[in-house]
Amino acid sequence: TDFATISEDMIEIAIKITGSNNIVLLEMIRNYIVNISETGLTSNCRFLLQNLDLVKSRQQEPELYEEIFDILLENMDKLSGSDAKMVSQLNRQTLKSFLICPNEQYSPPHSESGPEDTYENIVNLFLSPLCFVLELLLQDSS
Repeated sequence: TDFATISEDMIEIAIKITGSNNIVLLEMIRNYIVNISETGLTSNCRFLLQNLDLVKSRQQEPELYEEIFDILLENMDKLSGSDAKMVSQLNRQTLKSFLICPNEQYSPPHSESGPEDTYENIVNLFLSPLCFVLELLLQDSS
């Protein structure tokens, strides 16, 4: 079945089936938009972008997320005004969510060196630099 012709109900079912592991759906979007035409986004592509958890998508598949939004942002002239606005808003909302630092996303190292300096903590430093700075400021103030 062609992605452009399936119903929104089927897309909703696909989102529910994939749960938080939506790489297949992200790949579907990427494959569809790689050759985005003058007609812009189809209603199905728009629906999928609006209903996927893009924050989790970016956390799980940052390269694929970036590729999708790079393609969309580079082709803004091929999108309708409302689609261009939607793409910008979705990207901005997703990126803003990374400025908020929930405890489960980031736990700073507790010492300058030692077993807490794990790969995960080092990666978190790069993914959440603002959170790291805030944590340091909070430690200094206490």
